[in-house]
Amino acid sequence: MGKIFKTSLCVAALTLGSVSLAHAQDTAFGINAFGQTQATAVQVEKMIDRCVGSEADNHAIMACTKLMRLTVDADVKASLMTQRAMHRVEQGNHKAAASDFERAAELSSSASLQALAEGFESVAREDYAMAQASFQNCMSDGDVAVLAEYGLSLTYAMAGESHESVLTSQ
Repeated sequence: MGKIFKTSLCVAALTLGSVSLAHAQDTAFGINAFGQTQATAVQVEKMIDRCVGSEADNHAIMACTKLMRLTVDADVKASLMTQRAMHRVEQGNHKAAASDFERAAELSSSASLQALAEGFESVAREDYAMAQASFQNCMSDGDVAVLAEYGLSLTYAMAGESHESVLTSQ
């Protein structure tokens, strides 16, 4: 994956997750049903660093998953699910990414995240026309525009078509 795409994914991750993850560090992690701490603040901080880090490896995915299990806050879960989905996109696991985007959309009631889910699900099925339409549907949402642009560019590349960046031409 190119450096520009990785940078775009990281920017999108930080944009989508920064408020919720900051809130998560303060309030949402580490308390079970009995009010007992499940993870120390240092452990949670390390997992957050790993989850939102720029490397999309299995350790990052596992960190996002562990953090989702520790929180009860739906917005935080949606941000973490989105971050995990982006790691999966970077790994080329579009079907799993679509599932994560769909779940994040359910948690946050976001039509744009739902469109991203449909787009990556279409990429996994190699239905590039449907993927392009899905990604174009959420291009105007500032929260997910970078991810939609990435998905659209990925779709054109996988279909063997040329594509000028919509964001750079505006």
